[in-house]
Amino acid sequence: MPIDLHLTPLPVEHFWEGTSSGLSDIVVRNPARGRTGLCAWQYRKTLRFIENRLSQTIKVEDIATEVRMSAGHFSRAFAISFGIAPYAFLLNKRLERAQQLMLKPDQQLSAIAFECGLADQAHLSKLFRKLVGTTPARWRRERLVNQARTTARRTSGVSRLDGCCS
Repeated sequence: MPIDLHLTPLPVEHFWEGTSSGLSDIVVRNPARGRTGLCAWQYRKTLRFIENRLSQTIKVEDIATEVRMSAGHFSRAFAISFGIAPYAFLLNKRLERAQQLMLKPDQQLSAIAFECGLADQAHLSKLFRKLVGTTPARWRRERLVNQARTTARRTSGVSRLDGCCS
């Protein structure tokens, strides 16, 4: 079955204007060409891939292969979709995971670093201080003290209400 294309011919003067220098400008400035982010399935698959492998070495090439793209094209599309470069995003995800784990007081920082895919506690401390602005030990101490205060307030507040209302 033949495909019927309904093309509207351009006036001749527009054609000549486009072929001189205007046509090449149109192609370069086309927002759909080279400026698109990841599509929905690629976005979801990228997030899952990173989340499931945070404790391992993750290369851009591996993620790109997973979503059927070249590494360069993936890096550009990733930056458009997430607003940040893949490596920076990965570091942020690792530090978020570290922060979650640091809220458990029994976890050692060296074990947390390893679980987040970082080389050692020194690597964790260096990145943490650079990106969060304080050391992991200080951040943890402040959060645990705040949690204890919040828990104490809730506990003392509940007991006072129970005593006065009965």
